[in-house]
Amino acid sequence: MHWAIPNFPYHVQCIVRIRHEWIVTNPMTLVRQSAKREKLPDVLELDELKKLLAELGNPARALVFLTAASGLRASEALALKVV
Repeated sequence: MHWAIPNFPYHVQCIVRIRHEWIVTNPMTLVRQSAKREKLPDVLELDELKKLLAELGNPARALVFLTAASGLRASEALALKVV
């Protein structure tokens, strides 16, 4: 029996396996989830972002632009390595 269902997230694959009675319980229920967010993150308005980008020089400008355009968290952006 082939267990991999290509192009579907693992939790969806588990739901399919439960439906077809290939497994009894969903193993994803054993995965610890992070704590609920207590407050919404602070997000810059478009005009605030434009002002910030105008004040910055590279490489900080590039990092802020990438973060804003892609939705990266600050910690994810700071962990990027330039090659």
